Amino acid sequence: MSKRQADHFGGNAGKFGDIDPQSGILVPAIETASVAVINQIVIDTDAIGLAPEPLLENMIAQGKIVALGRIHTPSLTVSVGFVYLRDRPLASVIKTFIKTVCAVEDENYAVLEGTQV
Repeated sequence: MSKRQADHFGGNAGKFGDIDPQSGILVPAIETASVAVINQIVIDTDAIGLAPEPLLENMIAQGKIVALGRIHTPSLTVSVGFVYLRDRPLASVIKTFIKTVCAVEDENYAVLEGTQV
């Protein structure tokens, strides 16, 4: 977990894991490369997990888990940037992707600022 994500815990991650004293990065108590394993742990215990929402949509829709969104974790943020060659035209699908990401970020910030719920 990145330092920015670890900062959300204010230096005390409790049972979630340990903060590395040199880097400030949170090392989760449970690490696995399998999203399915983490999902099962969250379902079967009182644990929380971090994952991209698209990976969890079905489980949220089925009521197996509850998403804690930005309104619950306002200091947990992500910065996004795009890098591409100046003299090379972007494919229309890439332009659409960039517009979509920017729209989602605008929506997320509106929620944080209380202008949209």
